[in-house]
Parts: sequence; structure tokens; C-alpha cells
Amino acid sequence: MVSNVNVAHQYLNQQTTHNVITFGAVGNGKVDDSKAFQSAWKAACYGGSNIASSTIIIPFGKTFLLSPILFEGPCTSRSITVEILGTIIAPPKSAWRDKGVGQWLRFHGVNGLNVYGSGSGHIDGRGQSWWGNGGSGFAKNISFTNINFIKSDNPVIIDQLYCPHTECRDKASAVKISDVKYIGLRGTSVSKKNSIEFRCSRAAPCSNIVLNDIDIKPALPNISDSAQCINAHGIARACAHPVAFKSAWKAACTSKLNSMKITVPGGKTFLLSPVGFEGPCNSSSITFEILGNITAPKRSAWRKKGVDEWLYFHQVDGLTVVGNGQGLIDGRGYSWWKHALRFSHCNKLHVSGLKHINSQKNHVSIRKNGHNDKVEAIQVNNCTFNRSDNGVRIKTWQGGSGFARKISFSQITFIETDNPVIINQYYCPHKQCANKTSAVQVSDVTYKDLHGTTTCKNATINFSCSKTVPCTNIVVDDVNIKPVNPKNSTSAYCINAYGQAHGSSPSVNCLMNHHSPRQNMDIYQY
Repeated sequence: MVSNVNVAHQYLNQQTTHNVITFGAVGNGKVDDSKAFQSAWKAACYGGSNIASSTIIIPFGKTFLLSPILFEGPCTSRSITVEILGTIIAPPKSAWRDKGVGQWLRFHGVNGLNVYGSGSGHIDGRGQSWWGNGGSGFAKNISFTNINFIKSDNPVIIDQLYCPHTECRDKASAVKISDVKYIGLRGTSVSKKNSIEFRCSRAAPCSNIVLNDIDIKPALPNISDSAQCINAHGIARACAHPVAFKSAWKAACTSKLNSMKITVPGGKTFLLSPVGFEGPCNSSSITFEILGNITAPKRSAWRKKGVDEWLYFHQVDGLTVVGNGQGLIDGRGYSWWKHALRFSHCNKLHVSGLKHINSQKNHVSIRKNGHNDKVEAIQVNNCTFNRSDNGVRIKTWQGGSGFARKISFSQITFIETDNPVIINQYYCPHKQCANKTSAVQVSDVTYKDLHGTTTCKNATINFSCSKTVPCTNIVVDDVNIKPVNPKNSTSAYCINAYGQAHGSSPSVNCLMNHHSPRQNMDIYQY
């Protein structure tokens, strides 16, 4: 009985290999080898239910001419591998019998399919015969799903600028490419330039390109993970690595020019996994222009549950982040992102024209553990905070030194924001923290033209400053924040905070005058 089980196990796990040459393929690039390929496919696909895996070999050193061909399933083999070691070429346009054919190589209904190139396989569509005079027509409604790449060169590419010669004339027209979907692409790349590359025509740009659930990693440690888009329009959802944003940042940060600009175009929604934009940069001024929408993945979609920050700028001096009233940042994670947007050690920072929704915390941060840090010349204006945990917030850890000064918040709108206005020099994320006498000096902070609604049940405006290093020159001017629930009241709380307030609701009479250095821990309600 045991012997019969072992035999049956081996019988059910047979593997077969089929070389297209065995089925009559010539491989000289002139004879049509479509029939031989079709015969090899039938042998591999319909070899019997006892076959665990079948492999079709397209050998190295030969060129196979193929007419439009369909490799159709379902197959009886549980796994099919097509190993392309040689070159496959399409017939020229004049040789296509059915001019209405919209596809050349098509796989349909094949489960467990793997297509490998092993770095040597080439597929040549011979597009020059189609658009030699600039080209016309379209290629649309194309989808690539559940594809595995193993050390593939150029895993994902659209090339409307194809040129097989040393020099090519710049054509005014091109075949229109649209409605292309890439879903569930996985694996590794040996490409030295870009794992994902869309090179589209200026006259007929690619449109409605959709990437969903893409995870392509470099196969070698010295290869970068990057993407390039030229005249390509679409949306990327749930990409494991925001390679396009990282590549754009690297190009701007390392540039030798004094001023650089990165643009997130309008009319598009970009889904980003947590990403850090690190300095210091060579450029003395970098503008990050957000005209479209940036959204975070849902909690269930993010693998690294311990990540605290979503968008993080660190040690970038001369940074300007603007939305021009169009940019939207959607944290989509009110219950789990600790820091949706964080700026750390960014001097001469200017943030304006952005709208934040479902973004738990957006703030300028000073390091912990007794560091000496200096942050100054920060401007945040013309921004909207929609259902955010914190609004405009400055926090420092106890025990540090240095300063945070010349900071202004103006033209800010709050929509159902909890904790709209905060300075906290007693920040402690733990249940208990030791009380330390030293602190970062917070001074010259201006709040002007702040309006909106709050869900805060405690102090709407909270200035909690150090006893030994109090906050100074705090200016509150034209602030009107109302409770969402009319039964609730708004209030201001101050401790060791010096400054002045004009036209504020709630009233901020708790700010101390420099000529009255008394301790003030009053709460004023409105």
C-alpha cells in the first residue's frame, strides 16, 4: 500500500519540457513558426491531468517569426512556464492578413502561468513598420494581470518613441495607447535604468494607464528601484514602492542647481506608501508643488504595521510645499497613522495652499533625548485641516536645548478638527516621563486669520510651555474657532506662555505680558 502511494505521488508530479524546435520551428526570422509554437503549446497545456508542470523552451540564438497567436487555457497542467531565451519578432504591417487584429501574442485563461526571459529573451513588435510615417490608429483595452518576473530586463514598458536606428526623425503623430492595466505584477528586475518606464508621444500621449498592486524589486544590490513617465497619464494604486516620487526627489535633491521644483499634477490621485524625503540637499531651494491628490493606503493594505509616519521631510532647508488651493492630502487612516505629515529639521520651511483630510497629525517636530536643535523661519498659510487629530502644532521634548522661532500660521481653516492650536513643551508619548528643567526655546510664533470648527472637549487653544524656558512673543490675531456641537464650549489654556491676543474666539486672555512674569495656569472659556 505504501509503495502504491509513493508511485501515485510521483505520477501526479511529472514535469514535461517542450522545445519549439522539436515541433518544427525553424528560427531563421523568415519562416512563420506560428504552427510549431501552437503545437508546442497544445502539448504543454493539454498533456494530461497527471502533469504538475510543463515548460516550453524558445531556445537562445534563434529568431522566431510569429503571426498573431492565441495561447488559450484552461490547461490540464497545473503550471505552465514559457521560457524565452531567443528572440520573437512580429511580421511587418504589410504581412498581417487580418488588418483588424488588435493583439499579437495573447495568453487567455491560463492559471499558473510563468513567462521568463532570464535576461536574454527579446520580444520585438517591429513597430517601425507600423509607425514609420508617424503612425496612426490605436492600441487600447490591454491588461496585464498576475505576472511574475524573475531577473527580467525592462519588466514594464510602453515605448511610443521606439527607434531601432542611430538617428530617427521626430514624428508628429503616433499610435494612440489608452486603457492599459497592470495588476498584480511581482518579481525582480535586472534593469539598470527603470523597472517601470512609460515613454509616450507628446502628440498622442498615453491615457488611462492603471497600476494596481505592483511589487518589482531590483535583483542586484547595485541596481536602483525607479520609474520614468513621459507624457503618460493615469493612476497608481497600492504600489508597494513609490518609486516615481523617490526618483523625482532624488533628482531634485542631488541637483547642482540652486532652485528645483517637483510637481504632483492636478486631476490625478496618487496612492503612496510611507515615504521619507531626506536631506540635506545640494539645492538651496526645493519647491514641492501638490496640485493633485495624495492618499495613504488603508490600514489593511500596509504590511509594516509599526510604521508611525506617512509623509516625512527631514533636514531639508529652503523647502516650500504648496498646493495653490488645489492640493489634497488624504491620510485615510485617522485611527492608525501617528504622523500623517511631518517636517523635522527643515529651516526656512514654507507650507501653503494644502487641504488635509483624515490626517491625524501634521506638525513641525523637534528631536528628543536632549538634542540641541534649531528651527526657524517656518511659514504655514492658506491650508485646510479636515477632521484631523491635530491642527497647527508645535511640540518639543523635555530635556532638549536650542530654539524654534519665527514661525507663522495664517489663513488656516479647520473643519471638525480636534486640538486645532497647540504648543506643547511637555510632550510625552508614554504613561510617565521624568520632569526635566531644560527645554527648547519657543518664540516669535504668530497665529493670524484662523477659522473653523472643532470637536475638542478640552482646550481649543493650548499653550503648554516650560517653566524654566517659557514661550515668548506669542501673537494670536483674528482667530475664530467654534464647537461643532453647539452645546459644547471652546476654551484657551496657557501655562508659562507670554504674548498678546487680539480679536480671538475663544478669548486668549491667559497669555502673560512680559511685564507681569507671574505663573499662569488659567483656563478661559467662551
